[in-house]
Amino acid sequence: MLQDLRFSWRMLIKKPGFTVVAILTIALGIGANSAIFSVVDVVLLRPLPYQDPNQLVHLWQTRSNRDFDRAEASYPAYLDWQQRNRVFTGLAGYNGTSFTLSGSDEELPERVRATRVTASMFPLLGVRPHLGRFWTTEDERVEGSGVVVLSYASWQNRFGGDANIIGRTLTLTSRPYVVIGVLPPGFEFSLRNFELFVPLYMWEGQVTRRNLYWLNTIARLRDGVTLEQAQTEMNALAAQIAEEHRGVSAYTSAQVVPLREEITGNVRPILLVLLGAVVFVLMIACVNVANLLLARAATRDREIAVRLALGASRARLIRQMLVEGMMLAALGGIAGMLVAVWGTDLLVRAVPGNYATQFPALMDLTLDTRLVGFTALVSLITGMVFGIVPAWRAREVNLQESLKESSRTSSSARSRLRGALVVTQVALALVLLVGTGLVLQSLTRLLDVDPGFRTENLLTMRVSIPSVKYGESALAVQFYDRALERIAALPGVRAVALVNHAPMTGDGGTLYVFAESRPPTSPDESYESVYREAGAGYFAAAGIPLRGGREFTDRDAAGAPIVVILSETMARGLFPNEDPVGKNIVVQLNQAKLQVVGVVADVKLAGLDGRVRPVMYVSTRQSGSWASGFVVRAEGDAAATLASIRRGMAALDPEAVIYEAATGEQLITGSRSVFLRRSATFLLGAFAVVALALASVGLYGVIAFSVAQRTQEIGVRMALGAQTGDVLRLVLGQGMRLILFGLGIGVVAALGLTRFLGGLLYDVRPSDPLTYAAVAVLLAAVALAACWIPARRATRVDPMVALRYE
Repeated sequence: MLQDLRFSWRMLIKKPGFTVVAILTIALGIGANSAIFSVVDVVLLRPLPYQDPNQLVHLWQTRSNRDFDRAEASYPAYLDWQQRNRVFTGLAGYNGTSFTLSGSDEELPERVRATRVTASMFPLLGVRPHLGRFWTTEDERVEGSGVVVLSYASWQNRFGGDANIIGRTLTLTSRPYVVIGVLPPGFEFSLRNFELFVPLYMWEGQVTRRNLYWLNTIARLRDGVTLEQAQTEMNALAAQIAEEHRGVSAYTSAQVVPLREEITGNVRPILLVLLGAVVFVLMIACVNVANLLLARAATRDREIAVRLALGASRARLIRQMLVEGMMLAALGGIAGMLVAVWGTDLLVRAVPGNYATQFPALMDLTLDTRLVGFTALVSLITGMVFGIVPAWRAREVNLQESLKESSRTSSSARSRLRGALVVTQVALALVLLVGTGLVLQSLTRLLDVDPGFRTENLLTMRVSIPSVKYGESALAVQFYDRALERIAALPGVRAVALVNHAPMTGDGGTLYVFAESRPPTSPDESYESVYREAGAGYFAAAGIPLRGGREFTDRDAAGAPIVVILSETMARGLFPNEDPVGKNIVVQLNQAKLQVVGVVADVKLAGLDGRVRPVMYVSTRQSGSWASGFVVRAEGDAAATLASIRRGMAALDPEAVIYEAATGEQLITGSRSVFLRRSATFLLGAFAVVALALASVGLYGVIAFSVAQRTQEIGVRMALGAQTGDVLRLVLGQGMRLILFGLGIGVVAALGLTRFLGGLLYDVRPSDPLTYAAVAVLLAAVALAACWIPARRATRVDPMVALRYE
């Protein structure tokens, strides 16, 4: 073996050009696979950082006869599930929130992500504190005791790993909270990087079954209970609860979802598609290197024949060829590791903030043993794949023919094999190019979707104010009124208004309503609508067209008749073939009557690919609460006004914090629907370009080698009167046959494989003929160009020189 290794090394350094090209090709394929695997490992493969994570599930309330098919639990429903189920060992609830963390006098307040969780959460997950303790049910009383547990990262980054942190008081949104514990390192709550954990306590308005669905619920399956059994049990229990409280809630069933699936549902399709794509790139790289080795082996037939004649066994020669392939793969694997590190860093940098929040482990990707092991395994398999081809051909070397002066007669089988490998490359490249074309077309059509509002020169943001200082609603309203006046007076600001949820930031809460003229006979007949609170001038500031009636004005205040503005979809649903302006709707929750004063265009709430949802807008001055979101319409670049707005807020109240600021363009590009498709288009496009380049190089190599092998034949043809065009047709015809075979096989493969892109496609069929035709033409043109160079070289063969060839 040592002798084989030494000989292989000498053979590689003897042909440095071949060695460098082969190593770079392998490194590209292995590095891309390792980089994507590192992300897939974190998101899909690595176990959740909890005890027995496969037993953890997420519970939803569901209804089968409405578009809004599932919702979080109401608190009473959560208690019923906890007390009456027979399939779970325990349940826990949580609700995400955020706090304004006030520092020292020199430090500005900062908004931090937090979550309220029940005392049962940490025992349910099997987590023990790193420092201190967790809270008990006593801390969940109304107006609780004000305790907080820190994440390990927050303890390290914000507080320098202070060992005396337990007992320290933090000011969160102007209220004191005492630190009682620190979570262990590596703990990630639902794979989201919450920094603070506080008790989930109830207030009177939340302890109701009627239309308040806000509590996320996690449960642990009992030993031996399957997911199907749990689903059957929860359906029966939910139906029983709905029967006991008939007329209160329309949710009559439940959905049990594995926690892993709940966390990774959005990104799982794109990661699997990308993993499949890089496997294709690796296969093309292997085929390319195999072709290089095969071409190189053709020049070694005489060497192999001599070694056989001197007594070497064929098994010994096969081993030698495999060792050469494995050494090449090992060198490529080392280079591929460097590519993987660089590629992983590039992928991490491309992850937007919302996905970095959902998967914080992505931000800490390092060269760990799993990645090294995966790369080593891929390198081993790669070496076996492309090393076995020349090794197998070495077994079939004809001793007598190879020792003759000319070996052309023994090269036809090898030429057919190289041609088959090129056909494989073309087919694989076409599949990747078709996938890229489909996703690119989907992204283009998605970006053409009208979001319902004007994105240019738009800025949205939220402002947090201390609840202790502005506990009374009147004081908060006064602050936001002053903020509106200050922002409106800034240079470059055309309009500003309040809203509780800006467009493209999520669906938000829902309410059940009905037209006063058509009261429902059961809860199922009520109309479910997304609920928004908007201030005067909001629709003009956001660029949402008014279809009828009027906007909110300052006259729509507390004490005035309660009014509502409907989206077009909701107006058609409640008042088909009628003008809704002037009519009343009734809120099922409290039987409040609202007069319709306007109708506005539909707006995309969470993603451009989502269905249009009915929306009702209520005046912020009449809602009984206050909206903390602002929309600003600027004269020019909206982002440029943010700095002056921050200064204005600080002048009003130094404790006011601006967060979640985004321009209109960022609302679109940062949405899940656009980000996933844009990422898929970029990465698939990069892989497809690499595949196209490798396939073209492979085709060029085969044609060039064929021309070199047929130099004497071409010289004879030209000496007998063949013209330049005849030689061009001869060589190009050989290449085009390979191209057409590859295209045919690739189209069939693409039709079968692109159906897995369904989750990434929008308004495009996986079998879209335009995409297939465009890709086929592109690939054929590039491949034809690769054939043209050796074909032109063949036409310049001097017949006299060719006749003396070999």
